[in-house]
Amino acid sequence: MSAESRYTCTGSKSPYGTYAGISASATHASASTSTDTRTFALCEVMVRKRWRGTGVARTLHEELLSHRIEDRSHLLVEEDHPKVRVLYERWGYTRMGTMQPYPDSPRYDSMLRPIA
Repeated sequence: MSAESRYTCTGSKSPYGTYAGISASATHASASTSTDTRTFALCEVMVRKRWRGTGVARTLHEELLSHRIEDRSHLLVEEDHPKVRVLYERWGYTRMGTMQPYPDSPRYDSMLRPIA
């Protein structure tokens, strides 16, 4: 990430006051231009096991994106997690292709969604 990276975290509490999930992301300049801030990179969406399947992840995701000024959101999903990819497709993401950032890293589906 460039020196201009900005990181964001959003949390969600359960009805009992404990944290149910958290999402983390970054906006960064592209490799080709240090002024490109049109893409928001979603890094993590994590939900405690007890709260999975309750809509907490989607709520976190939508809350996080609702305050963004970028044009689009980008994320990576490991190829061997097709259920996760399908979930993101339901949230409006489109698979753009496959990438492997490092020779020893997993292969990922690269996904993009407009931020409206």
